[in-house]
Amino acid sequence: MRRMHPAILVLACTLCCSGCASLSTTSFYARYTQQQKLSRAVDLLGTGNTGQATGLLAEVAAGKGFPGVTDEALFRLALLSVGDGTDPSRLQQARQLLERLKKEYPDSPWTAQGASLTDFLTNIPKRYDLGRGKKLAEALRALREGDADTAAKLLDEISRGKAADGVTDEALFRLALLSIDTEPERQQNSLTSNLLGRLETEYPESPWTLQAAGLSELLENLSQKFRNNQEMRRQIKSFKDMNQHLIRENKELRLNIERLKNLDLELERKK
Repeated sequence: MRRMHPAILVLACTLCCSGCASLSTTSFYARYTQQQKLSRAVDLLGTGNTGQATGLLAEVAAGKGFPGVTDEALFRLALLSVGDGTDPSRLQQARQLLERLKKEYPDSPWTAQGASLTDFLTNIPKRYDLGRGKKLAEALRALREGDADTAAKLLDEISRGKAADGVTDEALFRLALLSIDTEPERQQNSLTSNLLGRLETEYPESPWTLQAAGLSELLENLSQKFRNNQEMRRQIKSFKDMNQHLIRENKELRLNIERLKNLDLELERKK
């Protein structure tokens, strides 16, 4: 067997080492690039620029995977995908990102955080996974913007559709509030009474039914004794104001999502 010339052997080793170094340099540069994108995305999140941050995180998630970079990007992107919790397609996207995080980075601390978010998405109120829930969110948005006509139309569509706990009952109550006539002598508020009656019959355990009890009593008194009483008119107006208060209270339903986001930011600050 012929022995390889020493010069050839040295050249072969040199080329091999050079190739390995080249691969290592390429990998280092790719990780550095991904890390820079992630850092930029975190900075954008800190300034409230979720649009650009989402784009950068998506680029990191779609690129070559690097522990400590891609796993964090997947978690943050899942959080952003949740949004306000009313879009089923975005919720599904968040679940898929969390499943990928768990599968590709089982030992990552971000996977542990993702488990909490996964539990939240699993137990999220049914209203967020229904098209009617999205329509209810649109009605609430219209109310916040002062567009009572659009809100009433959307609420009426919900009330006439298939019943859904946590959606139809709230729609009935809010529609009843909107249907109150501030000139009680002109009519008997029959629509309002019918809506409240349906709410009590179909959803006896709903918290909105409890809210409606006081309103039903007021309407009964109005129809019997205080049809022309100015004080009662002011009380009706106060119920309109209560509707706005209920809109503000509705934001509390999304506090769990915001708490998760705040937890994420706190973890980032502790690094």
